[in-house]
Amino acid sequence: MSTSIATHLPTEKQELRDERTGAAIWQLTDAPCVNHAPYFLNPAWAGANHDMLIITSYRAGAPNLYGIQLPDGALRQLTSSGDVSPWSACVSPDGKHVYYAATTQLRAIDTITLQETVLTNLPPSSWLGNCSISPDGSEILLAAQKDGKNIILAVRTDGGGERVLFGTDQLVAHAQWSPDGRTVLFSSDLPRMWLVEADGSNPRPLRDQTFDEWITHESWLSNDEIIFTYWPHALKAIRRDGTGERAVAEFNCWHPAPRRDGAQIVCDTTLPDVGLQLIDPTSGERETLCHPQASSQGFQWSQPEPYVGETAPDEAYGPQWSHPHPSFTPDGRGVVYTSDISGHAQVYLAFVK
Repeated sequence: MSTSIATHLPTEKQELRDERTGAAIWQLTDAPCVNHAPYFLNPAWAGANHDMLIITSYRAGAPNLYGIQLPDGALRQLTSSGDVSPWSACVSPDGKHVYYAATTQLRAIDTITLQETVLTNLPPSSWLGNCSISPDGSEILLAAQKDGKNIILAVRTDGGGERVLFGTDQLVAHAQWSPDGRTVLFSSDLPRMWLVEADGSNPRPLRDQTFDEWITHESWLSNDEIIFTYWPHALKAIRRDGTGERAVAEFNCWHPAPRRDGAQIVCDTTLPDVGLQLIDPTSGERETLCHPQASSQGFQWSQPEPYVGETAPDEAYGPQWSHPHPSFTPDGRGVVYTSDISGHAQVYLAFVK
């Protein structure tokens, strides 16, 4: 257990307005380096009032976590190790702790005292993926590799140990708790979307998939429905029992993220970029929130069909910080996104009218 040295930085907040939609926007970072929020499905708001946005910034030369206190925008450095897995951070339901992966460790940091705890430390040949916290805050899920096997690892947040929830020789990624904590959604090799129960039982594909279908960016809309991108044709939904597949809206939805109550979805777009879209998941009606004008790099996303080689190179998908990756604020009144329109990836907050 250790304590980080807090570095307080002045606000970098600038107030802007989208020229086409009129949306009010706050630019929250302005450092000449890569800055971005955590993975767009991760809870990223800390503090008792959930008013401190956790971000990753390279302003000290390597990835560290910072908190942006709103509404004033003052920054506080939370880590100094420089080994943070850039997209892994997620915040506890009570806002008191941030969990993140760093090399082979899962760490927890107290957002008030900055006391840091290592919750698990895997062997040197291992790796840890993105974090997903259970609805009750008791366990963190991570896709991981240990002893040559791909696993879903569940780690107790109280330091009480860990368990291998699921293991396979196939790909495991993007493990996500269901809102009710009963089931885990994860991605794998074709078919992409899989489910497994929280006790590790009944692993099964959610949906069959042909080689002609490009499915990506799945997430829970509610306890009963999962949304996913049917690239680049539609935003789709399917029930957790594999029935009732439907097209929510037919357009080039890219990274969809639901509001906490499931009553609205936000997504970015590319091929072509028509801005951030706010979607009604019942009617499919949508409107443009704003235009991030991010560079949205990665040749996978400049064509309607996926790369079909054995292993796609990194440049096929990113860099990830060049994608907007929008997500709602806890109250649903704003959307956080990333854009490198200024020449560096910066974090923005657009307000929903």
